[in-house]
Amino acid sequence: MTAAVLTAVESAQREALLAGADRLAATMRVVDARVWRAAGWQSEVWLWVLWLRVSRGLALGTCAHYARTLLGFAEWVDANGLDYTAVSLSQLDAWQQHLWLARRNVVGVRATAVYALRSFYDWRKSRGFGADCTMGLRAPRLVKRTPRKYTKPQLRALFVAARQSTLPLVAMRNETMLAMLYATGMRREEIATLRLDQLEMEANVCIVRVFGKGAKEREVPIEGPAVRMLQAWIAERDRLQGIRTDAVFFTTRQNWFGYAMGVRAVESVVRTCAKRAGLGEWGVHRFRVTFATQLYDDGNDIERIRILMGHENIETTRHYIAVSTRMRGVRLKAFRQHEVLGTRPEGMPLWAQKIGEKAT
Repeated sequence: MTAAVLTAVESAQREALLAGADRLAATMRVVDARVWRAAGWQSEVWLWVLWLRVSRGLALGTCAHYARTLLGFAEWVDANGLDYTAVSLSQLDAWQQHLWLARRNVVGVRATAVYALRSFYDWRKSRGFGADCTMGLRAPRLVKRTPRKYTKPQLRALFVAARQSTLPLVAMRNETMLAMLYATGMRREEIATLRLDQLEMEANVCIVRVFGKGAKEREVPIEGPAVRMLQAWIAERDRLQGIRTDAVFFTTRQNWFGYAMGVRAVESVVRTCAKRAGLGEWGVHRFRVTFATQLYDDGNDIERIRILMGHENIETTRHYIAVSTRMRGVRLKAFRQHEVLGTRPEGMPLWAQKIGEKAT
């Protein structure tokens, strides 16, 4: 077994990552601040995180989520006096029970935690640092739920609510952000990290170059009101002083004005608008489902929708469009039911009833 040691290049990458103001940097600062029972764990975690971020090109939010999961696992290992290099499946089962009983994590969070742990131990094995302790470990089964989309009245209510903010700048930003989510189907991480140089503006059309999951880039064209709102927002943004980021959308909080928005900030904007609009249910992801279903309802083929969505597997796209208006229109017609039930539609004129009697 070899020892985990950071090279000069990796040490420089580590310092650059720690200098950030995002959740990944905050998590890794916690890792560095604590004294761990196992001397080699800290270096291994750093190498793994840098591999996720630099080599694999995973999104910043994904890396942060994985790092927080591993941090929580390491704290549990230390608290129980275990050796992270030789944990058994029964001990990993106890850890999953801890997530459920003590942390009250829902099934989706627990499943993601297992995926993160598998990634770490698989990486350890591939780099010669030790055996894969997660061999045979299964994640909780996720319930495949039907996607949720916004209805037209709900979308109208959301945009009205976005315009009702007391500060004109906040109202303008929120309305533009909702329009971009609706018109592009971007993920929350993608909208939070969207930069000015990813926009190719024309007169009435804008090409948005989106950096998605798995370090993949795709182009999403938009037109209409969303383009005009985006142009007006960028013009207003250029007039402001104190903008500290090249991100399209920035925070307006007093102590953090001008910094890039995080994923939670995007969720907070949608949550605030949804509550103000009186929506019982909401979600950033619902804009993405709405985008896909309306494209399908407008006659676009599934393959083109898959490309715009950034899905690697077309089955994921099929899952989204299952709630489209076109799909909901595929149903057994009423006359088929009347045929087998021996009934006739209510309010059927007398002449039609006589024709029906002759036909039977």
